[in-house]
Amino acid sequence: MKCPKCKTTIDFERYVKLSRMRKKSDARQRAEVVEDPTLWPLDIRITAAANRIPRFLVEFARVMNTTSEEITGKARHRHLVVPRHVAMWFLMKHSGLTQYTIGKIFDRDHSSVHHAQKRVEDLLEVGDREIAFAVESVNHIALEVWPPRVR
Repeated sequence: MKCPKCKTTIDFERYVKLSRMRKKSDARQRAEVVEDPTLWPLDIRITAAANRIPRFLVEFARVMNTTSEEITGKARHRHLVVPRHVAMWFLMKHSGLTQYTIGKIFDRDHSSVHHAQKRVEDLLEVGDREIAFAVESVNHIALEVWPPRVR
């Protein structure tokens, strides 16, 4: 029999034995991942535990020297808009939530979420330090709120 990858001749019995071993170990790993949500990627952990989003907003607001009520409020001051836009961008990028759902969380329209996402990406591309700090902070806070399992 020829190896499917390298096309060299291999012993058929050995090939079957190795492939069965690999399938068993893959099945065990898949079962472990399904049973333990802390092994899931961040976007799936956020979607699965969306009830932690208010806690996430409170922690992020604390780091940005404001409150979660101000971030989700109607005020348009720069010191509130930056954290609001970064939080919207983060949830849009790292969760399975739609723009409509994220808009509801922030008491905004879906087009506001789209604008926030575009604005943060543009400012990151330019190298804005305030946005870079907020993005770094939001990533650290997300790992605290939705922690991965430490092996």
